Amino acid sequence: GGTHNPLAPPFDFLKESFLPAIAHADFEADCRLNKYGFFPAGGGSITLDIRPRRKSSSSTINICEPDDNLGIRAKIYTARLPEHIAQRQKKLLSKCPLDIESVEHIEAADSDGPGNCVVLQLRGSRRTAVFTAFGMKGRPSEKVVDELVDMAENFLSSGAAADGFLADQLLMYMAMSQAGSFTTGEPSGHLLTNIETIKKFLPVDFTVANAPRGEQKHYYKVTCLPV
Repeated sequence: GGTHNPLAPPFDFLKESFLPAIAHADFEADCRLNKYGFFPAGGGSITLDIRPRRKSSSSTINICEPDDNLGIRAKIYTARLPEHIAQRQKKLLSKCPLDIESVEHIEAADSDGPGNCVVLQLRGSRRTAVFTAFGMKGRPSEKVVDELVDMAENFLSSGAAADGFLADQLLMYMAMSQAGSFTTGEPSGHLLTNIETIKKFLPVDFTVANAPRGEQKHYYKVTCLPV
């Protein structure tokens, strides 16, 4: 939902992963989808209801332990595309190595232009991780689904609690709290650049420490501290 642009977080990520994560530090907001939109036509619309954070709040982001009892659900979004595309993607998901409980096809009839994406929601007892892969002209459904499954498998095998997309978004809210920590996989250049940029504006420091979890799993722990 929302404007599906590979450079911007899609609506499912905002609603299911990002907002619940920062709510643990009393940054509270709700969002709802008004209109679907896909890159490049755009036109997607969402509404955010944001509540000011209490100045006295001492709650912090602490996403360090991987979730348990994960259930995996998939959504296929299509707009102004032939039905066989969604059917093909559904068949590919059914054959992938992940144990997917359900696959839902959503036809975004109000979208201004054509578009396609496939979303995986990894729902645990404490949080939901969301991964999205985008279809586009000339890109076979096999590549879309393979990319999505690879992202989910890499996250699951790392032993980390926060996926790379969520990790990028948590830094600013940890900085405003001057506290917090999370574990994630191999830090991206984007995450490290964000850290250095935030440090130039706010009186905080971040540590990024490699913390192996056995021979087959490893992750990094990112911690925010006041300066």
